[in-house]
Amino acid sequence: VIEGLKGDVEIKIGDVIFYSLQKKRFVKNFQYETFEDLQPNNKEKFLQAAVQVEFLLPESSFQEAISKLEKSLDYLSCYFDSKTHFDIKNHAYIVVNSEGQFISASIGRNHLETIFKYQNSLNLNAIENYIKEIPNYKILWGNIYFKDKSISKISNALHWYRKGEESIRHEDKLLNYWISIENILNKETGLMIDILKDSNRKPFHLIQETIASVQIFEYIYKVGFELYDHYRFKVNSNNLPNELINRAQLKPELNETIFLKNFIDNLKEVKTYETNLLILEKINLVIDFYEGSQKTKQIVEEQLKQIKNEVLLIYRFRNLIVHNAFFDNSLLPFWVWRIREFSKNLIHRIIELYEVEKDIADIIIDFHFKREKFLHDFEKGKVNIFDY
Repeated sequence: VIEGLKGDVEIKIGDVIFYSLQKKRFVKNFQYETFEDLQPNNKEKFLQAAVQVEFLLPESSFQEAISKLEKSLDYLSCYFDSKTHFDIKNHAYIVVNSEGQFISASIGRNHLETIFKYQNSLNLNAIENYIKEIPNYKILWGNIYFKDKSISKISNALHWYRKGEESIRHEDKLLNYWISIENILNKETGLMIDILKDSNRKPFHLIQETIASVQIFEYIYKVGFELYDHYRFKVNSNNLPNELINRAQLKPELNETIFLKNFIDNLKEVKTYETNLLILEKINLVIDFYEGSQKTKQIVEEQLKQIKNEVLLIYRFRNLIVHNAFFDNSLLPFWVWRIREFSKNLIHRIIELYEVEKDIADIIIDFHFKREKFLHDFEKGKVNIFDY
């Protein structure tokens, strides 16, 4: 039983199947089928998980199943926000062979309150289609990957990210998110030389530069999407013609991919229908930004500097926590929010770009090359923001 997951689904991630009893049954023996309901006294039931193992041994098979299940939950935690933690209730389980024949069961009791957890559980019904679009989750399973250093880094980063999600204290959250980043960006001489031009610099400087290289492109698209969201959420109450709404993708279909360029290309026309002076000012700023002027370059450079300063402040908080120093923790919630965003975006980008034959170090170098090319194209006056 996985407290924190609900839905009427059967979804497979790697060797793990998350399922409801309404969708799937593994026990084929009629006389034992009631054993598969691991929550017999609950009206509202969490999802159950079925895990395939290679061999059936008393202790090692159980640990193998838990390990695979943890990896699946690490992945879900990094890609989808949940109001409650994922909790594996391993006190109750059954063993079934590949033909569906019931072998054994170990049913215990759990006295924790589950009603509130159920209400806040991540509903896989709502994100079923999005789960299918997650890139490369299969890299976390399979014997060919067990000795791959990059896979180990990704897996560990995902695990520490989930620990951050499920921690209660802000101090623990900040440390766990930072550790998730450190698992990917530990000190490697090649990277220190290629990116920092100095093998004696600290790993912190590599983290600082890499986070800046990733976050700057998140910022570039955020500038436009904030205005896009303003119009999308009020599309039924504004006076824009339907033809313009369709061209700007302001009323997308369910699961339709939204291209910001379509909105920006039609923004000058959207402007002619706007009467709010504050929104008009925002429209002018967004139009100027995406025209790639020298002013845009200045904004980007200032944003890069700000991101680096934020990473530095987070690092200082990290050191204060580790050394048990006194500090004003009223500021922690904001910095936890920032380091969470940095960690999540970095992991997402690494997974999206990862290929078995391509080391993580190569991807990180590509991040920096992309940033430098972007700034260089500004200098040459030939930048097209949507090319990045």
